[in-house]
Amino acid sequence: MLHRIVPKRLDVITIQEPYLDHFHNTHANQHWYTVYPREHFLELGKMRSTILMNKSMAADVWTQIELSSSDITAVQIQTRRGSVLVVYMYNDNANSDSML
Repeated sequence: MLHRIVPKRLDVITIQEPYLDHFHNTHANQHWYTVYPREHFLELGKMRSTILMNKSMAADVWTQIELSSSDITAVQIQTRRGSVLVVYMYNDNANSDSML
């Protein structure tokens, strides 16, 4: 999928249920930083959401937001007009408490 994306056109990519290798990591190419939920490092193999941040963006304009779920990944991006919060949440529709 990533080989089809033109990095100059996108700053953020969200991926649901990414492939995890035997080290429990997903793979991105040289154009992207991989942002994992904090819980990814605590509960291996349970992560179902990830965000890729374009490396062409200055690293000091975005920050990962720590949430206590392996299903939610979030970053805050500082723009000239203010902050933008990007929250990516996996919902398996099996739990009615997470339904809107």
